[in-house]
Amino acid sequence: GIKNISNDSISVRDDINFYLLCDGHDGSQTATVVANILPYYFQNSHQFHGDFFETAISSVDNHLRNEIHVKDGSTIICAEIDLKTNEVITAHLGDARAVIVSNDGSVRTLTRPHVPTVRREFERIMHSGGRVVQRKTNGMLSISRALGDYQVVGLSSTPEISHVMINPDDKFMVMACSGLFLSVTNEEVARLIVNCTSAWDAAYRLKNLAFARKSIENISVIVVPLNINK
Repeated sequence: GIKNISNDSISVRDDINFYLLCDGHDGSQTATVVANILPYYFQNSHQFHGDFFETAISSVDNHLRNEIHVKDGSTIICAEIDLKTNEVITAHLGDARAVIVSNDGSVRTLTRPHVPTVRREFERIMHSGGRVVQRKTNGMLSISRALGDYQVVGLSSTPEISHVMINPDDKFMVMACSGLFLSVTNEEVARLIVNCTSAWDAAYRLKNLAFARKSIENISVIVVPLNINK
Protein backbone atom coordinates (compact mmCIF):
# COMPACT_ATOMS: atom_id res chain seq x y z
CA GLY A 1 0.00 0.00 0.00
CA ILE A 2 0.97 3.63 0.37
CA LYS A 3 2.57 3.10 3.78
CA ASN A 4 6.33 3.64 3.88
CA ILE A 5 6.91 0.85 6.39
CA SER A 6 5.64 -2.73 6.25
CA ASN A 7 4.83 -4.57 9.47
CA ASP A 8 3.84 -7.77 7.63
CA SER A 9 5.78 -11.04 7.48
CA ILE A 10 5.14 -14.17 5.44
CA SER A 11 6.45 -17.71 5.27
CA VAL A 12 6.04 -19.81 2.12
CA ARG A 13 7.17 -23.39 2.72
CA ASP A 14 6.38 -25.40 -0.39
CA ASP A 15 8.65 -28.16 0.94
CA ILE A 16 6.19 -28.92 3.76
CA ASN A 17 3.07 -27.42 2.13
CA PHE A 18 2.73 -24.83 4.88
CA TYR A 19 1.89 -21.16 4.32
CA LEU A 20 1.71 -18.30 6.79
CA LEU A 21 0.87 -14.61 6.58
CA CYS A 22 1.20 -12.22 9.54
CA ASP A 23 -0.32 -8.74 9.36
CA GLY A 24 1.43 -6.74 12.04
CA HIS A 25 0.23 -3.50 13.61
CA ASP A 26 1.87 -0.92 15.89
CA GLY A 27 5.20 -2.56 15.02
CA SER A 28 6.65 -5.62 13.31
CA GLN A 29 8.09 -7.66 16.19
CA THR A 30 5.15 -10.01 16.73
CA ALA A 31 4.69 -10.68 13.02
CA THR A 32 8.40 -11.32 12.53
CA VAL A 33 8.67 -13.71 15.48
CA VAL A 34 5.59 -15.69 14.46
CA ALA A 35 6.76 -16.00 10.85
CA ASN A 36 10.11 -17.34 12.02
CA ILE A 37 8.92 -19.70 14.76
CA LEU A 38 5.54 -21.16 13.78
CA PRO A 39 6.72 -23.01 10.62
CA TYR A 40 9.18 -25.06 12.68
CA TYR A 41 6.30 -26.79 14.46
CA PHE A 42 5.14 -28.16 11.11
CA GLN A 43 8.55 -29.39 9.93
CA ASN A 44 8.50 -32.49 12.11
CA SER A 45 6.05 -35.37 11.88
CA HIS A 46 2.68 -34.34 13.29
CA GLN A 47 -1.00 -35.10 13.10
CA PHE A 48 -2.87 -33.37 10.28
CA HIS A 49 -5.56 -32.01 12.57
CA GLY A 50 -6.88 -28.69 13.82
CA ASP A 51 -5.84 -29.54 17.37
CA PHE A 52 -2.21 -29.43 16.30
CA PHE A 53 -2.68 -25.93 14.89
CA GLU A 54 -4.18 -24.76 18.17
CA THR A 55 -1.34 -26.30 20.18
CA ALA A 56 1.36 -24.79 17.96
CA ILE A 57 -0.19 -21.31 17.97
CA SER A 58 -0.72 -21.48 21.74
CA SER A 59 2.96 -22.30 22.22
CA VAL A 60 4.01 -19.33 20.10
CA ASP A 61 1.54 -17.15 22.00
CA ASN A 62 3.14 -18.15 25.31
CA HIS A 63 6.59 -17.39 23.92
CA LEU A 64 5.49 -13.92 22.80
CA ARG A 65 3.77 -13.17 26.09
CA ASN A 66 6.12 -14.63 28.69
CA GLU A 67 9.57 -14.63 27.10
CA ILE A 68 9.71 -11.80 24.56
CA HIS A 69 7.07 -9.54 26.14
CA VAL A 70 6.03 -8.01 22.82
CA LYS A 71 4.31 -4.63 22.82
CA ASP A 72 2.77 -4.79 19.34
CA GLY A 73 0.50 -7.36 17.71
CA SER A 74 -0.38 -9.26 14.56
CA THR A 75 -3.27 -11.01 12.89
CA ILE A 76 -2.35 -14.33 11.29
CA ILE A 77 -3.63 -16.74 8.67
CA CYS A 78 -1.86 -20.05 8.12
CA ALA A 79 -2.64 -23.15 6.08
CA GLU A 80 -1.33 -26.66 5.61
CA ILE A 81 -2.19 -28.82 2.61
CA ASP A 82 -2.24 -32.62 2.62
CA LEU A 83 -1.59 -33.56 -1.00
CA LYS A 84 -2.36 -37.24 -0.36
CA THR A 85 -5.92 -36.65 0.80
CA ASN A 86 -6.40 -33.28 -0.97
CA GLU A 87 -7.39 -31.48 2.21
CA VAL A 88 -6.47 -28.09 3.60
CA ILE A 89 -6.58 -26.87 7.19
CA THR A 90 -6.48 -23.15 7.94
CA ALA A 91 -6.13 -21.34 11.24
CA HIS A 92 -6.60 -17.62 11.61
CA LEU A 93 -6.82 -14.75 14.05
CA GLY A 94 -8.20 -11.39 12.98
CA ASP A 95 -9.28 -10.14 9.56
CA ALA A 96 -6.75 -11.81 7.26
CA ARG A 97 -8.57 -14.08 4.83
CA ALA A 98 -8.21 -17.27 2.81
CA VAL A 99 -10.29 -18.22 -0.23
CA ILE A 100 -10.20 -20.94 -2.86
CA VAL A 101 -10.73 -20.00 -6.52
CA SER A 102 -11.97 -22.68 -8.91
CA ASN A 103 -11.45 -23.02 -12.65
CA ASP A 104 -15.01 -21.86 -13.33
CA GLY A 105 -14.42 -18.58 -11.49
CA SER A 106 -16.34 -19.51 -8.35
CA VAL A 107 -14.86 -18.76 -4.94
CA ARG A 108 -15.10 -20.39 -1.50
CA THR A 109 -14.24 -18.52 1.69
CA LEU A 110 -12.25 -20.50 4.25
CA THR A 111 -12.21 -17.89 7.01
CA ARG A 112 -14.52 -15.36 8.62
CA PRO A 113 -13.41 -12.00 10.05
CA HIS A 114 -12.78 -11.61 13.77
CA VAL A 115 -14.04 -8.09 14.39
CA PRO A 116 -15.79 -6.71 17.49
CA THR A 117 -18.93 -5.71 15.57
CA VAL A 118 -19.80 -9.36 14.85
CA ARG A 119 -22.24 -10.62 17.47
CA ARG A 120 -20.30 -13.75 18.51
CA GLU A 121 -17.12 -11.70 18.95
CA PHE A 122 -18.93 -8.85 20.73
CA GLU A 123 -20.42 -11.28 23.25
CA ARG A 124 -17.08 -13.02 23.85
CA ILE A 125 -15.35 -9.67 24.45
CA MET A 126 -18.00 -8.60 26.97
CA HIS A 127 -17.93 -11.95 28.78
CA SER A 128 -14.14 -11.74 29.14
CA GLY A 129 -14.30 -8.35 30.86
CA GLY A 130 -13.60 -6.16 27.84
CA ARG A 131 -15.85 -3.78 25.99
CA VAL A 132 -16.49 -2.48 22.50
CA VAL A 133 -16.05 1.27 22.07
CA GLN A 134 -16.48 2.99 18.71
CA ARG A 135 -16.52 -0.39 16.95
CA LYS A 136 -13.15 -1.33 18.44
CA THR A 137 -12.06 -3.90 21.03
CA ASN A 138 -11.61 -1.92 24.24
CA GLY A 139 -11.64 1.19 22.05
CA MET A 140 -8.21 0.27 20.66
CA LEU A 141 -8.32 -2.35 17.88
CA SER A 142 -10.69 -2.95 14.96
CA ILE A 143 -10.05 -6.70 15.30
CA SER A 144 -11.11 -9.03 18.12
CA ARG A 145 -8.45 -11.77 17.86
CA ALA A 146 -4.68 -11.53 17.37
CA LEU A 147 -1.33 -12.53 18.78
CA GLY A 148 0.36 -9.93 20.95
CA ASP A 149 -1.51 -6.80 22.09
CA TYR A 150 -1.65 -8.26 25.59
CA GLN A 151 -2.71 -4.96 27.11
CA VAL A 152 -6.04 -5.07 25.21
CA VAL A 153 -8.70 -6.61 27.47
CA GLY A 154 -11.07 -8.87 25.58
CA LEU A 155 -8.71 -9.67 22.72
CA SER A 156 -8.47 -13.42 22.08
CA SER A 157 -5.48 -15.44 20.87
CA THR A 158 -7.54 -18.58 20.22
CA PRO A 159 -7.53 -19.34 16.48
CA GLU A 160 -10.51 -20.41 14.44
CA ILE A 161 -9.89 -23.60 12.46
CA SER A 162 -11.36 -24.67 9.13
CA HIS A 163 -10.89 -28.06 7.48
CA VAL A 164 -12.03 -28.44 3.86
CA MET A 165 -11.58 -30.80 0.94
CA ILE A 166 -9.90 -29.55 -2.22
CA ASN A 167 -12.21 -30.21 -5.16
CA PRO A 168 -10.84 -31.41 -8.51
CA ASP A 169 -11.81 -28.10 -10.12
CA ASP A 170 -10.08 -25.89 -7.51
CA LYS A 171 -7.22 -23.86 -8.99
CA PHE A 172 -5.71 -21.49 -6.40
CA MET A 173 -5.80 -20.84 -2.68
CA VAL A 174 -5.38 -17.13 -1.91
CA MET A 175 -4.27 -15.89 1.50
CA ALA A 176 -4.08 -12.15 2.06
CA CYS A 177 -4.23 -9.46 4.71
CA SER A 178 -6.80 -6.69 5.00
CA GLY A 179 -4.70 -4.54 2.68
CA LEU A 180 -6.10 -6.58 -0.20
CA PHE A 181 -9.59 -7.44 0.98
CA LEU A 182 -10.53 -3.94 2.14
CA SER A 183 -10.41 -2.86 -1.50
CA VAL A 184 -11.02 -6.07 -3.48
CA THR A 185 -13.98 -8.43 -3.08
CA ASN A 186 -13.77 -12.22 -3.17
CA GLU A 187 -15.56 -12.25 -6.51
CA GLU A 188 -13.13 -9.73 -7.98
CA VAL A 189 -10.23 -11.88 -6.76
CA ALA A 190 -11.67 -14.86 -8.63
CA ARG A 191 -12.34 -12.95 -11.85
CA LEU A 192 -8.87 -11.44 -11.87
CA ILE A 193 -6.86 -14.64 -11.41
CA VAL A 194 -9.01 -17.45 -12.81
CA ASN A 195 -7.10 -17.39 -16.10
CA CYS A 196 -3.64 -16.93 -14.60
CA THR A 197 -1.13 -19.63 -15.48
CA SER A 198 1.01 -19.25 -12.36
CA ALA A 199 0.61 -18.42 -8.69
CA TRP A 200 3.23 -15.68 -9.05
CA ASP A 201 1.23 -13.95 -11.79
CA ALA A 202 -1.96 -14.24 -9.73
CA ALA A 203 -0.36 -12.69 -6.62
CA TYR A 204 1.21 -9.93 -8.72
CA ARG A 205 -2.14 -8.99 -10.26
CA LEU A 206 -3.93 -8.95 -6.92
CA LYS A 207 -1.30 -6.78 -5.26
CA ASN A 208 -1.35 -4.32 -8.16
CA LEU A 209 -5.15 -4.03 -8.14
CA ALA A 210 -5.21 -3.21 -4.43
CA PHE A 211 -2.42 -0.70 -4.92
CA ALA A 212 -4.24 0.91 -7.87
CA ARG A 213 -7.27 1.32 -5.65
CA LYS A 214 -5.07 3.21 -3.21
CA SER A 215 -5.18 0.72 -0.36
CA ILE A 216 -3.71 2.49 2.66
CA GLU A 217 -2.68 -0.75 4.35
CA ASN A 218 0.28 -3.04 3.75
CA ILE A 219 -0.59 -5.47 0.96
CA SER A 220 0.64 -9.05 1.46
CA VAL A 221 -0.64 -11.89 -0.72
CA ILE A 222 0.19 -15.61 -0.96
CA VAL A 223 -1.23 -17.66 -3.83
CA VAL A 224 -0.88 -21.43 -3.78
CA PRO A 225 -1.66 -23.61 -6.84
CA LEU A 226 -3.95 -26.55 -6.15
CA ASN A 227 -4.34 -29.90 -7.93
CA ILE A 228 -0.90 -29.45 -9.46
CA ASN A 229 -0.46 -33.18 -9.92
CA LYS A 230 -3.67 -33.61 -11.87
